[in-house]
Amino acid sequence: MRFGVCTDWKKEENLHAAKAAGAEYVELNFQSFINETPESIRALGEKLQAMGLDLIAYNCMLPGSLRVTGEKKDFAAARDYLEGQLAKLQALPARTVVFGSGAARMLDGDNTKENGMRELTEFLRDYLAPVFEKYGFTCVIEPLSECNFLRTIKDGAALVQAVNRKSVRLLVDFYHTSMCGEPLDGYEAYAPYLHHTHIAALEGRAYPTASDPDDYPAIFRALRAAGYEDCMSIEASGSLTEEGVREAIACLKKAANS
Repeated sequence: MRFGVCTDWKKEENLHAAKAAGAEYVELNFQSFINETPESIRALGEKLQAMGLDLIAYNCMLPGSLRVTGEKKDFAAARDYLEGQLAKLQALPARTVVFGSGAARMLDGDNTKENGMRELTEFLRDYLAPVFEKYGFTCVIEPLSECNFLRTIKDGAALVQAVNRKSVRLLVDFYHTSMCGEPLDGYEAYAPYLHHTHIAALEGRAYPTASDPDDYPAIFRALRAAGYEDCMSIEASGSLTEEGVREAIACLKKAANS
């Protein structure tokens, strides 16, 4: 399994700290490229390549102003935004985009979970998937504990099934699963859909350490049961430091091998 870290590429010191700490890749904010030019994006690619630092994913897909549920939803506007972003980001190696974006998908007013699922199914199947497949990207749905909708892995997997497009898959963020009290058994059911993972310590959403009470080995047992051996991004609050990332990766590697 490969371990990386979510960070802000505009803080160059973060990239150097991640590399020095042994991160195998970085995951960047999708929205951070809204005002970037093709030239600046190519320059970032050259910088990462020179550093020997891979880029495998983007998070924070939609700004809150681009609603995809409720009365203010605008599927066409969201599609056009995504097309513009993906066209530019072809110059970089990452091909996975995380659909967390709680503000864009949150249920408001009298909107129900059932209707929200119908709305997201239509958006992902008929608007997002054709654009993602055109450019060779995969969207991974991220259940969020702080959102009032699509909070569990079970719901995320149901949405992937309903969309039924090869470019729409599932992400498991173990901070959110812990906050929702979801069990770590039954992950075999998610094997056909699981494409990416996030992690942070439950206490303070911090960088994992060996002294945490979290049962990290159980997380990796669940992933092995699902046949997942790909990437895990550390998505933690607080400042990124070389020491913190190094300790987190050592903690997770030990848990993965236990």
